[in-house]
Amino acid sequence: IPDMPIKSCASEIYKDIFEYLKDHLILQKDEYHIMSLWIMASWLVDDFNTAPYLLFIAPKSSGKTQALNVIHELGYRSFLTVSVTASAIFRAADLWRITPLIDESEFQVNTEKPSESSQALYGLLNGGYKRGNCALRIEGENRVPTSFDIFGFKAVASTKIFLPTLESRSIIINMNQGMPKNILIDEDRSKIIRSKLLYFRFSTLKKLKTIIPKSNSGRLTELFIPLYTTAQILENSNYANSVIKYEDLVFLLDRTLKSMESDRKQEELGSPQAQIV
Repeated sequence: IPDMPIKSCASEIYKDIFEYLKDHLILQKDEYHIMSLWIMASWLVDDFNTAPYLLFIAPKSSGKTQALNVIHELGYRSFLTVSVTASAIFRAADLWRITPLIDESEFQVNTEKPSESSQALYGLLNGGYKRGNCALRIEGENRVPTSFDIFGFKAVASTKIFLPTLESRSIIINMNQGMPKNILIDEDRSKIIRSKLLYFRFSTLKKLKTIIPKSNSGRLTELFIPLYTTAQILENSNYANSVIKYEDLVFLLDRTLKSMESDRKQEELGSPQAQIV
């Protein structure tokens, strides 16, 4: 939970997040910007009807858990899960509007031997990217059907892509091995940033124009709307107080979107279904 809101301009907050990520993670340059935008967009979740997931892919000991820990410090109501029950995760998502962070997800979401917890996480990830998708569960002694709102931003860490549906809802970040400047999370610094983000949320909600990117993929268009929309915060900022110009950030988003669009098109062409057709 943040302290009292700290008044700060959006470009300054973006810079704080960007530099915090650079100090704690080893990523490609574009990925620092994508992740910074994603974190800021998570604080405006009420403005969006879709929410992209972040999917961190890497072998063991390559920084995936560190990435989730960083989001845990900066993301909106972030909640790091290592073990959950179905009723708990759905209640938490509905009641607290959390941003779930799921580490070692290929073990927690086991599709070969699905437990109740595994099925719950699968349902959360499968439907939670779009507003209006709900989980229905039987509750109480009277066995009353109860609906839970599971929409929201989510981040997942895994050693591999194990669910096609998860991949289609995610922006994938392939972690790079290396030693970041800070191994230990700077909690005092992140608390200040959270307090600035709280002010950002109060001062920005319902004020940004929805930006719909150009793409031949409806799903990718949906996923990138929050990022393009949030990028507007840099549109009229003083570049001296920022780390990137608005035009350059939009160009970066366009490049990322087109790259993902091309990758998915190639995967579709190589699929058994496409070869049969």
